[in-house]
Amino acid sequence: ALMPLELAKFFVNYLTREGDLVVDPFAGWGTVGLAAELCQRRWLLTEKMAEYVAAQALRFRKAVGFFSSVPIDLQPGLFRP
Repeated sequence: ALMPLELAKFFVNYLTREGDLVVDPFAGWGTVGLAAELCQRRWLLTEKMAEYVAAQALRFRKAVGFFSSVPIDLQPGLFRP
């Protein structure tokens, strides 16, 4: 389920300090990573489903301008090994 961004920001602020590294090994839609970025934390996200990775990139692009020069293809199997 998609976590509300404000809830993720609350926990990132409560549990970490500016500059800390926030790791989300099951990133899904990237809410925790986006919250970390907005709270001035470093972040590391992993996700095995290509559709979620593409959705994260779109979300980050809209929110903070990341990945603005990267073409994003929302087709399944985007990052096949």
